[in-house]
Amino acid sequence: MATKKADAVEKEEKAIENKVETKSENKVILFFGNSLTAGMGLDPNEAFPALIQEKIDSLQLPYKVVNAGLSGETTASGKNRLGWVLNADIEVFVLELGANDGLRGISLEETRGNLQEIIDVVQEKNPNTTIILAGMQIPPIWVRIIPVNSRIYFQILPQRIM
Repeated sequence: MATKKADAVEKEEKAIENKVETKSENKVILFFGNSLTAGMGLDPNEAFPALIQEKIDSLQLPYKVVNAGLSGETTASGKNRLGWVLNADIEVFVLELGANDGLRGISLEETRGNLQEIIDVVQEKNPNTTIILAGMQIPPIWVRIIPVNSRIYFQILPQRIM
């Protein structure tokens, strides 16, 4: 069973890598996140990056959206797979990670550090890439269950990101 899951993750990673490496006249907007980005449980055309691509197309803007979401992704696993999604020139990098860290009880310090490392690597690779940090607010009932600060995204060098 574990082998099947590993094979499925590897297959998904290869598919994303091929999308990113595809040369195009369009600028790339890369969505890098977890199941919320991947659209787990949805048709791929219903995931929010695909909906954004539809809007971009309707406006005839020169952008290609790449959905590099991976279900179950934490900030640590995202940090570890970051290198292969940065193989192409990326105009906009949308970082949507951290929810699974909170659900797994990973410390805020570790989550914050991993997010900052991802941001640093993206900026180092291409200082002109615009980075959008997308987070979610934990529902109030969960805050009592999961000891996590849902405002972590506002604490990550706001002067550099916002």
